[in-house]
Amino acid sequence: MLIASSVIHPVLVVMLALLLIMLFAIVFFNKNTNNNHATGGESMLFNIKAFSITAAIMWGGSIFFMTWWVLAFGSPGHVAQLENWLGLAYMGYTVSPLGSIIGLFWGAIDGGIAAFFFSWIYNSLSKRLT
Repeated sequence: MLIASSVIHPVLVVMLALLLIMLFAIVFFNKNTNNNHATGGESMLFNIKAFSITAAIMWGGSIFFMTWWVLAFGSPGHVAQLENWLGLAYMGYTVSPLGSIIGLFWGAIDGGIAAFFFSWIYNSLSKRLT
């Protein structure tokens, strides 16, 4: 559980806010939609390429900035906590300047792949259920 006074807590809040803004923009400004739902029009579909690239930038950038935030303002306990959390998922990641670049790389790949599959599954289900 995150403690309110934790250094990592504000960064996670910012990451969540950026994710919500990204989803809001995709839902409300998507050009692949026909808003004619009342007459049986098509459902809204994600632009898979745009969503994947956006998620890659957001997730990789979040890990990059979170690493620098902890380097600048974190205590040794926060450094160990972040290394334990991200070091398990991203090979070679450490809380260091080089580690921020490694986290950016792995986070971009991870975010892009996850967004690709999310949007692909969403589009497939959306087409079948409408």
